[in-house]
Amino acid sequence: MEAKGIAIFPTDVAFNKKTNAFFTELEDQFLKGEVGKSTIKLDFEYYILYSQFLQIDRESLFFGRNYKLVFCFLFYYRALLNKNNTQKIVAKIINAMRCQERLPEKIHYREKIICMDNQHRTLSQILSSCIVEFYNSIDLYNTFKKNIGFENRKKIAIEMLNRASEHYGFFGLNRGGITYKEEKISFVPVQALNEFHHGMSHLCEVFLKEDARYTNLERAIPHFKRGMMEVYKTIIRDFLILNQDALGVKQEALKIRELEYQTIGKPETVTKNPTTNLTSKKEEKVIPGYKELCERIVKQSKNTNQMI
Repeated sequence: MEAKGIAIFPTDVAFNKKTNAFFTELEDQFLKGEVGKSTIKLDFEYYILYSQFLQIDRESLFFGRNYKLVFCFLFYYRALLNKNNTQKIVAKIINAMRCQERLPEKIHYREKIICMDNQHRTLSQILSSCIVEFYNSIDLYNTFKKNIGFENRKKIAIEMLNRASEHYGFFGLNRGGITYKEEKISFVPVQALNEFHHGMSHLCEVFLKEDARYTNLERAIPHFKRGMMEVYKTIIRDFLILNQDALGVKQEALKIRELEYQTIGKPETVTKNPTTNLTSKKEEKVIPGYKELCERIVKQSKNTNQMI
């Protein structure tokens, strides 16, 4: 099939009235549901837009990753999974990306039907399960943050800032001079956003590149696993900041952490079937161990917004 291209952003344009008119027209099309109904599937729209974000991201890392955009893409993908309306969030992403110093180039791709054999279908099922669990871990984290209340969230934020200042030694922290503010959005740890971002970069390869290899499916899986582990570890860390005498929780977390260390690296036996190399018996216990511990922590915090 002939290579096609979609210019979500025109190449090498300046910010002028014509450019703004283009974006306004594009946003109107999204709001009316006119984009993607003919030749481009909704999933392709997501990966095309994310690939263009990757272009910007590679050049902007010197100044720091745009985590607000990663955050938007995270909830855009969830909306797709839940089959919710995505028009507003797509318009928001487009508006944010057009404000960058450099606009991304046109994406060329070959529209293709992805046919999988049993081996790759199994990989896809594992990946789908990991993504769902990743979002579930974020839900658990937000429940915990809601349960502990504003003052405890403030205490955690100040403690983490204090630890950073002690570690890097850049400045002495004046706790009395700190003003803590919150936005009315969900909480997602930065490490989890990074893992989501890296996982999506592999999926963009699968969906948009003609010569993409299905090894990218396999490579995406560990990122979502690490992402959910980062969320669980953050729940445990925050709980222990508020409950320094909770030795039982600390000891249980250390046991799971030790088991996690034992799974780092390549499996002892590598088979021809990649799906059998994704987890070891020890690794199978790590994420469920963190999850079970965090569920107990969240349950314990359910009926109080004071110190747990």
